[in-house]
Amino acid sequence: MPLFKPKKDLQKDACRRKHKRYESGLVNCELGEVKDISAGGLRIACYGKPPLRRGRSATIKLSFVGGGIVVTVQAVWHKRCGLKQHEIGMQFIGVSEEMTKALDSLARFGFVSDTGQTTAGRKRQTRIKAAVQLPDYYHILGLHTNCSDEEIKAAYRTLSKECHPDVNNEPDASEKFALIQDAYKILSDPAQRKSYDMREAG
Repeated sequence: MPLFKPKKDLQKDACRRKHKRYESGLVNCELGEVKDISAGGLRIACYGKPPLRRGRSATIKLSFVGGGIVVTVQAVWHKRCGLKQHEIGMQFIGVSEEMTKALDSLARFGFVSDTGQTTAGRKRQTRIKAAVQLPDYYHILGLHTNCSDEEIKAAYRTLSKECHPDVNNEPDASEKFALIQDAYKILSDPAQRKSYDMREAG
């Protein structure tokens, strides 16, 4: 029997989804509560605005007894669910077929079975941990962590002019400009900056 049971309200969308999603009330994450997980991604309920904008990527480590999986995720959607409650949908990207099987096992049973072994008779994992590694927004702006609001604004103005795709011909100018905008959006908002600093401090 799977550790994480499929959510009834999500089963309606099974025909549209490539991977079955499992409710994951036992998963911890510093971004918030992981509501459900599948071989293709996960959904996180956050208190406050998520520090990762739609279309942006991060690295996530899913740890369990006996090992862990490190995978890249991309924020594919974000919605507000209450006054300060938000949800963010993250898709696993660049995963191999073998990794997809491992993620499916983790979503269903809370662990990844060894090669050639079945899940039957294995001790079920009661808790896994999801650790998201966000971009270093201070480094992106060339600042230190105790910088002032004025320094953040000044760095943003300078870098946005230098890296704007209209004036910068480098192939990655658009991506750099987008990261600069992301960093400024998080660090210029006192509440989001405080939340980001707390997450990064662990």
